[in-house]
Amino acid sequence: MNATIASYNLYCINVRCKNSVFNEIEETRIGFTEKNILEKHTCKACRRPLVSMMDIEIERTLFRAGIKLLQ
Repeated sequence: MNATIASYNLYCINVRCKNSVFNEIEETRIGFTEKNILEKHTCKACRRPLVSMMDIEIERTLFRAGIKLLQ
């Protein structure tokens, strides 16, 4: 099967933000392009960085492996 991903969702994970997944569960859908993957996206309400589910899974996997990325 050769499926292409046309878009993906980004989420705000700021607990205090009204648009975060902890409150309103607002998602931002963007096109799956090289530019969008490399660009930093921010929440419209709190201006904190948005994350994708893949970002969260990578972070969890690295945490379980004891690896910490420099920021």
